Amino acid sequence: MTQKFDIGLNSKISEFANNFSIQGNTENDDDIFEDFSNYTVVSNILEEEIEDLTKISTNKAKGIDGIAIIVNNKLILEESDLKIIGENEKIQIEIAFIQSTIQKSFE
Repeated sequence: MTQKFDIGLNSKISEFANNFSIQGNTENDDDIFEDFSNYTVVSNILEEEIEDLTKISTNKAKGIDGIAIIVNNKLILEESDLKIIGENEKIQIEIAFIQSTIQKSFE
């Protein structure tokens, strides 16, 4: 991973990449930062670490880098996950739309 960030942030991103066995190079710095941003936002909302980054990433979609649907403090990864909600349970829904960039500005 190239030094695009301050030393503290670069260290955290490198640690993140190592934890998820992501090989960094100058061509995928943006992708690693996107995954790091998605991971950080959703982990903070859930107050626990997430394990599968692919379920919240929009891959190469323009505009939104990650989407997380959280129902009653549980990350919903597929429709069958909704079965965890009890029939008479009160429902709290949070939706996170995540946009990350390493550019100084974006359109």
